[in-house]
Amino acid sequence: MSFPCNTLYSYLSNYAGLKALVGTRIYPAPAPEQCSKPYCAYMVIDEIRYYSHGGYSNYSEYRIQISCFGETRASSQAVADQVILAMEAWPDSNSDIQRSFFESGFSIYEEITELHHIPCDFIVAYGG
Repeated sequence: MSFPCNTLYSYLSNYAGLKALVGTRIYPAPAPEQCSKPYCAYMVIDEIRYYSHGGYSNYSEYRIQISCFGETRASSQAVADQVILAMEAWPDSNSDIQRSFFESGFSIYEEITELHHIPCDFIVAYGG
């Protein structure tokens, strides 16, 4: 069972607080080079599969990174704040998501792109 990235996109693009900031500018990483700011890019970093004596249990934990980009630190932080709220609320709106919690995030200024970037990592338990 692979992580449903299309479900993640659909959920995030309809989360009111995030939608107000980025609209539908939520991309699988890497984002298009000339997209409007602010925006998000997501990727699955890794998967831990759980097994029983009968084999794979259809339950996995995924590390999902959602990178929040903006032209200012304030704009990237506003997006990151909404992403965190959305991801922590996700289990309430999707029965296949057992839990989702924020693990880490930090602010980076990328001199080459001149963008502020906050990569937010989440652990998402899916399946069962």
